[in-house]
Amino acid sequence: MKKSLTYKNEIKKTFNINTTEILKRRLALFMDIENKEYIRDLYFDSPNNEDLIEKVNGESITEKFRIRYKNLDSTDIRLEKRMKKDGKYKKISAIITEEDVENILNGDIEYLAFSDKKILRDFYLNIMCEKIEPKAIIEFERQSFVYEKSDITVNIDTSRRVSLNEEDIMDDEIKSVVINEDTAVIEMRYNKNIPKFVDRLIFGEEEKEERRKSM
Repeated sequence: MKKSLTYKNEIKKTFNINTTEILKRRLALFMDIENKEYIRDLYFDSPNNEDLIEKVNGESITEKFRIRYKNLDSTDIRLEKRMKKDGKYKKISAIITEEDVENILNGDIEYLAFSDKKILRDFYLNIMCEKIEPKAIIEFERQSFVYEKSDITVNIDTSRRVSLNEEDIMDDEIKSVVINEDTAVIEMRYNKNIPKFVDRLIFGEEEKEERRKSM
């Protein structure tokens, strides 16, 4: 029997680039460093941008689909369904092909309804019933730090770019604009508790940064 996925805790913070570099060096002393990845996400939303409205209104339950394309590697493309509830999240994903991406963008999706992968069937239903459509492409570089003992991952996202007028996630010459080049997003994912050293490193730097801003 398959083990059902459980919701994990997630905290996101934004730091300036200088603080981020300090954090990277300190986290590397205690955590395993994973290979840096280049990630490109194509997000789907309803014509009225309901997912965005939910986020702005602070609603606690959200569900969104995206296509994730890693390291410009056509063998590593995934359809992901991300669910968030009361500050916790879980993610379901399935490998798809470059041909699948092309079919989805062209609206040739009938075959998804008969897939043996539930996430693809759910995606089809959301396109047909909720009318979700490609909305934005987000690109960034991610450096991840893992502490297996406490099952915690710290992701640091830099070089973030966005495109609101492009759909072809596979396009090598996609046009995008920089999202605040002076900042990075720090994302912590964990099951139970944040280890004290991570708490002190990240939240300690946050307090220092806030003090610097107020001076």
